[in-house]
Amino acid sequence: MIATVVVVALVAVVLAGLYYTYFFPAASSTTNSDVSIMNLTLLSGSPSTRSLNQSCQGDAIIEMEILNQSPSSIHISSIAISGSNLNQSASILDSVSNSCLTLAESNPVIQASSSLLLDGYVNMPLSFGASYKYLISFDNGQSINGTLIAQA
Repeated sequence: MIATVVVVALVAVVLAGLYYTYFFPAASSTTNSDVSIMNLTLLSGSPSTRSLNQSCQGDAIIEMEILNQSPSSIHISSIAISGSNLNQSASILDSVSNSCLTLAESNPVIQASSSLLLDGYVNMPLSFGASYKYLISFDNGQSINGTLIAQA
């Protein structure tokens, strides 16, 4: 009887944590606040590989909407994802014109006073339910980091 109550309580705590992390991802930013994250979701799955003649094919994706509040265009310099089950930081690829390019090659830009929707394809597999840290860096010196749980 007590064991059942303990198990139910633990399951409730885990589900509450997943709910909170999914709907209210923890994000922090450097002092420059020209750029803000409006929406950020990490999807688990298989990796994508860089290709000059094929679109990104993997299921592991970071979906984001980024708002640029400055009067100047801002480029995304890099996006890194790390986690205890990754042996190195994962990087992001961008599907552009039937190619799967690194961010340095695709050079995604957030126009002045507007937002950008970006589906970034992860170059390493991500496990469902695992916790991952992200770091998004911009060419204006700003960076945003936080933690996400990989969803299905």
